[in-house]
Amino acid sequence: MCRLFFSFRNKAIRPLLEDFLSQSIHSEKNTPNLKNDRDHDNHPDGFGIAWKNHGEKDWNVYKQPTVFTEDDNLDEVLDTIPNELVIGHIRKKTDGDVSMENTHPFHYNGQIFAQNGKIEDFTKHIPLLHSYILHPLLSEIQGQTDTECLFYMYISCVKYLENRPRYLRKNATRKKNARMPYFTKSQIVKYEKIISGISLKPKTHNYHNHINAFFILTAIFREHTIELVANIIYANSNIVLLTRYIHYDKSKYNEKQIPTSLYWNKCKKHGDNGILITSEPLQKYDSVLFPENTITILDYKKYELVVVRTP
Repeated sequence: MCRLFFSFRNKAIRPLLEDFLSQSIHSEKNTPNLKNDRDHDNHPDGFGIAWKNHGEKDWNVYKQPTVFTEDDNLDEVLDTIPNELVIGHIRKKTDGDVSMENTHPFHYNGQIFAQNGKIEDFTKHIPLLHSYILHPLLSEIQGQTDTECLFYMYISCVKYLENRPRYLRKNATRKKNARMPYFTKSQIVKYEKIISGISLKPKTHNYHNHINAFFILTAIFREHTIELVANIIYANSNIVLLTRYIHYDKSKYNEKQIPTSLYWNKCKKHGDNGILITSEPLQKYDSVLFPENTITILDYKKYELVVVRTP
């Protein structure tokens, strides 16, 4: 599968990105303390980098549907990337052709999304999964990847939670409110069925909507018995959310299945006080494997870090 990169306030971003991008073409994967056939050696099917300058509202994105060594402009781009907030992705295709439309990270309305994972039998499940997406967002889907579908499913889950009290009022869907995303009655029924089977974090919990949105997202896959491997990086104007997650039908396997690799790189030993998270450890760092089925949220404005286990 693919590879992820997230850096927050590390001193020198260029060598870190160069190390990360080199994993596209290395001959052997580096996943300490983890043997998982879901992790692959080479990732030559495109790369992308998103970054946010201090004080800017939106993210900058540079991506190409090719291996990084074939991009003549990359050297100049790397020189312009600041060390504040950086997200990276290198692709090993599963669903969708090698194209710009299928290259991560995806960017919509100030939000960024990249994934290392897979929806099993994605093409078969597209109509069902699209039925949970806010209708105006369906037209934003440009490619054929399961990641882009997950992105707009996740945004829809957040939007639903933000406006849920109004959706549940009598006749709430009979009038379209320009200030309220319009879910159909059938979508409201579907969402409420999913919510009835899980425990949401209370409003008093920091970042409850984004945590609960991921709870709902994964519950959709459990409800419909669809296998999901989802190491995700989602970011907006305030937070970065990272997950390491797997759901699968235990009856189909003889042994426990585990999500793809994701590591905390120990930066302090090298004089860095930043956060560095990658699918494979970078060369000079010791690392710690992310716990399975967890959500990590960094509020990069408040310097708060929250880790939550998924249901």
